[in-house]
Amino acid sequence: MARLAARLGTLALLAALLALASRAQDPAGAEAAAQAYSDAFAAGNWEAAAALTDPRDLARFSEFVGVFAEMAGDELGDTTALGNADTPEAAFAAFMDVAISANPMMGDLMASVQTEILGSVAEADTLVHVVTRTGFSMFGSDVSGLEVVTARWDGARWVVKLNEQMEGMIAAME
Repeated sequence: MARLAARLGTLALLAALLALASRAQDPAGAEAAAQAYSDAFAAGNWEAAAALTDPRDLARFSEFVGVFAEMAGDELGDTTALGNADTPEAAFAAFMDVAISANPMMGDLMASVQTEILGSVAEADTLVHVVTRTGFSMFGSDVSGLEVVTARWDGARWVVKLNEQMEGMIAAME
């Protein structure tokens, strides 16, 4: 009888842990990560955006930044920060700072970004595609469109994957 009670207790504990894990991986968490990422971009808070980005993607992006810094030379102004970035997060922030400095209109565009989460599609327990309506202002006109932001559960939290434009830049340099 004691063994049965112990087994039932173990099963109850496992069921509770599974329930917690499934809640932790709730797609609403992926949607919240996508919204926070968009908000960080709109605020120009590159450190916060980097902290919300998939660490595996950031590592690949950091390698791209190193190659980009060598290729850009002085064409984009002071790119010293790109070469001095000591973490993938710092490389991401430095790249965004250089990109905005080289094209201030891009900063204005990003500051005007507004994101509305429309829903999400779970491809797997650990991979969710968040559908957003993204609006921004360009040359005095309002522009809006649908975007898909992919979020991955990294075992502890939802992290945002780099979008296809960033992935394309990385692939072109590899």
